[in-house]
Amino acid sequence: MRLTTSLFSLAVALGGCGAIGLTPGSETDPGQACFDEELADDGAWVVTIDNVCWSGSYVDPELTCEVTLDGDAITITATSTFKSPPAVTDDCRLATTTCTLPTLADGTYEVTYRGRTTTIVLGDTEILTGICLP
Repeated sequence: MRLTTSLFSLAVALGGCGAIGLTPGSETDPGQACFDEELADDGAWVVTIDNVCWSGSYVDPELTCEVTLDGDAITITATSTFKSPPAVTDDCRLATTTCTLPTLADGTYEVTYRGRTTTIVLGDTEILTGICLP
């Protein structure tokens, strides 16, 4: 009985039973980045990061993204973070997040995600919907 109580006390001191054996994990630029059909309220283009597959056993998964504009270069970055138990299940729980591009003037831009680059041209008839960078 004393050993069981001591192990429980140790588990609580280390951050709770769920914290024992969890390993932090992360992935940079997971899934794909796609331009959405819908614009943000301020008219900015929305980028969705999707097709990110997490194990159902991951604890505290989080997916974030950011878009930066430097001249005519647009860089999209995403980060997936999670805590992984010793035994990870083989299922797939899809994750999605969105971020917005800064307001863009008409012109030609190079968009990069996951080391892949595509050129977009904005003008009076721009259609970015459906452009994805896997």
